[in-house]
Parts: sequence; structure tokens; C-alpha cells
Amino acid sequence: MRKNIHKNILIITAIGIMSTAALAAQQNERPCRAEIKKLCGNDRENLRQCVKDNYENMSENCKMAIKDRAQSQGQENPRRAKKSDDSKFMGGAKTFSYGDNRKMAVDFYPPKNIRAATLPRAQKPALILYIHGGGWRNGDKKMVGNKAEYFTQNGYAFGSIGYRLLPDAPVETQIDDVAAAIAMMRSKAAELGFDGDNIILMGHSAGAHLAAYMGTDERATGTNFRAIKGIILLDGAGYDVEKNMASEPFVTKKIYEDAFGTDPVRQRALSPATYTNGLNASNWLILHVSNRDASSQQSTILQNLLVKNGANVVRQSVDMTHATINRDFGNDDYPAAAQVREFLKGF
Repeated sequence: MRKNIHKNILIITAIGIMSTAALAAQQNERPCRAEIKKLCGNDRENLRQCVKDNYENMSENCKMAIKDRAQSQGQENPRRAKKSDDSKFMGGAKTFSYGDNRKMAVDFYPPKNIRAATLPRAQKPALILYIHGGGWRNGDKKMVGNKAEYFTQNGYAFGSIGYRLLPDAPVETQIDDVAAAIAMMRSKAAELGFDGDNIILMGHSAGAHLAAYMGTDERATGTNFRAIKGIILLDGAGYDVEKNMASEPFVTKKIYEDAFGTDPVRQRALSPATYTNGLNASNWLILHVSNRDASSQQSTILQNLLVKNGANVVRQSVDMTHATINRDFGNDDYPAAAQVREFLKGF
């Protein structure tokens, strides 16, 4: 508990480091500011959660700069660290476990104003299954923002998948967890009143990598592509891991090395791009931040490979940050709202 409080104090301090005025007085913080900006962008509103998710992956120099600033400002009051509201939609969810670890669970939100259990199968709602991000090390299934509200109000069932994380679970295990979660939810389709053969997978960041993997490697994941009707990806950059790691700067490359190691054979084995020559999920909506080179390049690579092998793919760049492309999904003013609505018409 004391460790978490101390970490929250450091996160609040990191927001101060992003201040231009503070940097003028603290020249040694400039590299740390650049590092935080690379990880989190300029979205100050969402900076606290981003720093919290990525703190353990920051360079030792940046961690030290944050600690030094906290000490110099005398920030000893944990009340200053506000608790992040990871989920705006708290009611109506039921949790289903698919394993003996507490992370191995799915939060299910039924559609609103639809008596799905009484409908014939052809009229039952589709299920949107969301996979959270967090660098394969952080994050939680409660981090759904406005998505549950948005989808359930529009007649879809919604689920958010929890899965085991680094360092306890390598990416291979995370893939197995997500596949097991999908299988478990399909087995409960009749009970919960949705169409188990009409599932759309959605993921952000590391979750986008996992969703893309589910949509390209049917044999390895055990996922039935007749059931996976669509994939929505939000600003992922791990579709061709080996190629991405060759161009990533040190800060983000460390995150990828922790997840995928340094062996190119393993990196290729964990890359969705490796499996696009076979059967793929049919329909894809790939959204990425317009000024983030890694996700732009990786999204283009994946799109080209999928289209070459017969998939229907819409790729759209949006003028947002890595955080807001996920956080603001479902808002009326979401830049890609029209593309999302058009994509969902088929389901």
C-alpha cells in the first residue's frame, strides 16, 4: 500500500515535469520530459494514467528525475494523487472467470433495452470483446472508458477481457488467455443472449496486437474465424514486431524487448503479420494516430498484407493522441465516429 501511494506521488510529479516553466529551472529534466512525451503525448488530462502504466518501463534517469523533483517540492501528501476513474460505466456488468488467476476473467455488459434471451438466433445482438492495452505489463479489464455505454446503448453486448501480464505471463501466455476468454464467452452465448457466431474483437495498443493476432492465426489461438466477424484496432504498433523493433527509439524499444525479447525468430512468431498469408478474419477497421510514426507504419503494413490475402480493411488516421484515441472512443465528437458507425453496420 505504501509503495502504491509513493508511486502515485511520483506520477503527480511527472505531470509537473511536463511543465515548460519547470523545465526552465530544471535542465536535467529535459530528457525525462522528452521520454514522457514520447510515451504519453501532450494529453495532460490522461497523463497521470499513462505515466502510471509505463513507470516501470521508464529509464532509470527519468525515474530519478521524477523522484528528485518530488523530494524538492516536498510532496508528501498522498491525498494529492487523485484516483483515476478507469471505467465510466459501472452498472450492469457481470464477471465470468475462465481460469484460476484473478486476471483471467471477462466483464460482460448486456445490451440495453433488448430482451436478447427471448430473440431468435438471427436477431440476437453481436458481442464486442475488448482487449485493454498497457505494454503487455499493465492495465485492467475495467479500463473501458465510454465503450460499454456506447456499445450497449446501440444494441450490442460488450465484454472486456482480463488477461495475465508481464512479468508473470509472457506474451505467449497472454495470447492463450485471450483465446480462452473468447472460447468461454462463446460457450455462454445462449445463456447471455448474444450471437456467439457474431463477435467483433477490439483492442488498444498492446491489446490491438493481441486482437490482431487473434484475427490472423486461427490455428494457434483456436479461434473460429466464422465466429470472429470483425476486428477493430486502436493505435497498435506491434503487428510486425521484428520490423518495428528495428526502428523504435530506446524508450519504447525497451517495452518491446521486455515483451518479445531479442530473438528475431520469437519476434516473428508473435507477429500478426507473419500469419496473414493464411486464413484471416474478414473485416478490419484499423485506426491509428496520424503523427505517430510507429503505429502509422505498422497499420499500413498490416493493411497491405490483409488486403493482399482477401480481407476487407478500412484504415483511418486520426488527429488524436495514443491515449485519447482509446479514451474518447464512443464520444459523439470522436474523429473516426463515421467510420466506426459504417463498420458496425455489417454486424
